[in-house]
Amino acid sequence: MGQRLSPQFVFQDQSTGVIQKVSHKIAPLNSVKHAVNMVFDEEFGFSVVRKGCTAIGSQITSGKTINGLYQFVDSEAGANSHLLATLNAVGDATAVTYYFNGTTWVSTLTGDTASLKTRFVTFLDSVARLNGTDAVKSWNGTGSWTTSGGALDVTNFPKGKFGCVYKAQIVVAGVSGSPDSLYISSVPDSGGTQISWTVDNREIVVNPADNSNITGMGVVANLLIVFKNGAMYRWNNSSIEADVVTPVGCSSHDSIATGAGMLFFFNDKGIWMTTGEMPQLISRAVQKFIDAIDPTFYSSVSGYCDNEHYYCSVGDCTVDGRVFSNVVLRYTIATKEFTVFSYANQFRRFTQYIDSGEVKAVGGDTNGNIIQIESSALTDCGTNIAFEIESQDQDLGSLGIIKEINERIMMYGFNTVAVNLSVQIDGLKIYNMGTANKDFANLKLANNLKGHYFNFIITGTSSTARYIFKGLELPNTSPLDYA
Repeated sequence: MGQRLSPQFVFQDQSTGVIQKVSHKIAPLNSVKHAVNMVFDEEFGFSVVRKGCTAIGSQITSGKTINGLYQFVDSEAGANSHLLATLNAVGDATAVTYYFNGTTWVSTLTGDTASLKTRFVTFLDSVARLNGTDAVKSWNGTGSWTTSGGALDVTNFPKGKFGCVYKAQIVVAGVSGSPDSLYISSVPDSGGTQISWTVDNREIVVNPADNSNITGMGVVANLLIVFKNGAMYRWNNSSIEADVVTPVGCSSHDSIATGAGMLFFFNDKGIWMTTGEMPQLISRAVQKFIDAIDPTFYSSVSGYCDNEHYYCSVGDCTVDGRVFSNVVLRYTIATKEFTVFSYANQFRRFTQYIDSGEVKAVGGDTNGNIIQIESSALTDCGTNIAFEIESQDQDLGSLGIIKEINERIMMYGFNTVAVNLSVQIDGLKIYNMGTANKDFANLKLANNLKGHYFNFIITGTSSTARYIFKGLELPNTSPLDYA
């Protein structure tokens, strides 16, 4: 043909985030085929290396999984508010709950059964510890834990796995021998200081004939949402039974998180969102990672919502023959886009932590650490952040015509240090174009590139400043002929 195309600006807007398993002809032009450790909602249109992680205090106990993580908030000026963490003791004979005093982790509750998922619920300025096996104990943030009576009537408190506050009552589920039951406490007494599990309490049985047991619950839109593996129910605190909404269940109570008027949860099909009505599957964009989750991890998936994003920790994933460790899928509520994070630590629990008025998102890992994610750090507690981003298939206007990229590729960014560019041609061989160390990088080609379509792959490691990728320009591109 002989003519030369005008300069091609490609891969310049990535604001839709990751969209996988879709034809490039219908994929949004501002989406990417793949990305790890890049965010798309911070400097809109560009992709930015995610924030790092910072340890909260020192490691509690090496090699131990954090089985419980929660912030108890004392309403009386917060003087006795504490971040709590539960993990096995050395030797794994028992479990220990610690609180963070602002500097160190202090043992506060010992002798619990080892290796149990531990959860907490706060009401009337007391926090109750639940693990489904041990007798419930409560704490007001100072002194010893209460083993009988108290504001939460722990003598009669059901030994459930899950608990939440709903309409001025505590609701408990996951009680051994009654796996389909919701146990509802009384409302507080006239003095507002105590509830009862023996007077004015109730029990609701949630469809015991559906061959499934309660796996979790949460509150949204003034409704209690109750999950089983294969169904979602809702209850309004006045009907005698919970109403089934849909045969869509939840595999992990710890994946349930609410924010921005929505409730998020996980099952084997992916990540879902509901406002109390029919849930929507929102994770289609990262389906390759959903399909790669180890089924044995379904019950260990954990989630957190900060009213802007939902974070979902799904373990290790093997995608297209590559292993991605400690994957967290992050959904941005405002823009409805997904991205993929790979951390140095595997998070098994998330919670909110209010530190001197600052709201932090923290996670507990499998090695006795409590770690703030999205901190101001540039590394993951000292481990550099490896990033990558890959364009959708770029056919430059025609899939049938063979195109030739000549002379050079211009790559634009900010905080550019040792950022590598590769090009995959027609989904086959990958060619390394070189490494950029300037924000306006002129990567000259040793050989011209010929193909029907191209995928541009940017990789690097961040440790000193957050890299921003701004796009590519192809100054000299020629159409050759139909193949």
